[in-house]
Amino acid sequence: MKEQIVDAVNQCRRELLIAGRARHDVRSIEVCLKKRLLPFSHDPHVKALLDTVASGHLNSTSLLELTHSVDPTFILGFFDVPYNPESYLEAASLSFVPIPRSVLSRYPTSHAAPVLVQSSTDGFKEPLAVAVFGENYVGAELKEHHRAYYFVDKFARRFIDHTRAAVSNSWSPTAFSPLMDADYDTLIQASAIWVHLHEFHHRKGFLPLPKYLNDKSSRNAAGAEELRVDIWSILSLMSLVPAEPITHIAIQYILAERLIRYPLQAEPQENYDARSSIALFNFLFRHDVIGSRRGRFYFEGGFARLRRALQSIAVKMHAIEYSISLTQEIDRKKELSKILPALAMNEDNWRAERAF
Repeated sequence: MKEQIVDAVNQCRRELLIAGRARHDVRSIEVCLKKRLLPFSHDPHVKALLDTVASGHLNSTSLLELTHSVDPTFILGFFDVPYNPESYLEAASLSFVPIPRSVLSRYPTSHAAPVLVQSSTDGFKEPLAVAVFGENYVGAELKEHHRAYYFVDKFARRFIDHTRAAVSNSWSPTAFSPLMDADYDTLIQASAIWVHLHEFHHRKGFLPLPKYLNDKSSRNAAGAEELRVDIWSILSLMSLVPAEPITHIAIQYILAERLIRYPLQAEPQENYDARSSIALFNFLFRHDVIGSRRGRFYFEGGFARLRRALQSIAVKMHAIEYSISLTQEIDRKKELSKILPALAMNEDNWRAERAF
């Protein structure tokens, strides 16, 4: 039945977007939804959607809450996603990807929900639509228990389509082995581990999210935060004993994505993730962790030197956040925006630099 609901929502979505002005015309939306969704009105999500538009607004608070309290494998509502301008009236049927016990034993909780998309409306099919956060629901009132939904099948496909080719073309064959040989299911598992630890570490430190989200909202500050949590995620996996094969692959996977992929798909002057890639690459290259020989990059000093370098970055960022947290008088956003340029040593010039 969920696939039928998704299909019905998608038909209504297309009709409204074709109509143009109907995108925000609540009465036109109500007419369309009733026509398409009345046969499914016994479903709590559908009922909440129909009740919402009948009240004359597009607020998705009740729909967000239903996903988290009644059916965590179904998403429905009105969305506004900054990096996905196609988002509008969307729905998705999902299945969860489990986290290995070795990771859960040390990090049992996270605000991440790694999922596979079984079916979705057109807006969620966009390549950049890789996650749905509570703040993406139009008008939603956010609560602490709301989780970030990550479409990890898109993560795996993104690696296959972009990162793997870049590594193959520009890096030593030994740099990311055995990651380069990982199959699709392994990449799905590694993606789930990544987002689990990623969200866990967002809520740790002296300036955790979501409390300090505004202070970390500039491109540089946001990039520094994404780099911070991914480095802590890698270090967390490095500390797991005994380590499973998936642990080593997940370490390489997070590193490859954070270090290499983002500038492949976005310009660093516009994208904070791309800036974090450049900052990390420049730091590691400057400290002789990454070398270049005969047109290919490789890791010098192996696993041990890489780990020490990542620990050094983590300690530096931890100390900066601690210092910033001690006083209310300073401009936190400005101070946090200095971290990435300092790591990159590029005077905040992000043009034409690439980490591959």
